[in-house]
Amino acid sequence: SCSCLVINAGSSSVKCSVFDLTHDTLLFKDEIERVVSVEGAIKLIAERLHQAGHTDIKAIGHRVAHGGEHFRDAA
Repeated sequence: SCSCLVINAGSSSVKCSVFDLTHDTLLFKDEIERVVSVEGAIKLIAERLHQAGHTDIKAIGHRVAHGGEHFRDAA
């Protein structure tokens, strides 16, 4: 199977989901609230993914809500 981690870092929380792209299913979903630093939240997400057994991520995507000059809309 092909697992994809999708991250949505907002101003106060970081959400993440793991999808099985082969079977088009959601495997894992989590949210870190009251984020002090995105780096700390990403480390915590990595720990939680490992604890849940999701160690074979093939791709990572990040939602861009405000892309400045490069993206005019959410992407």
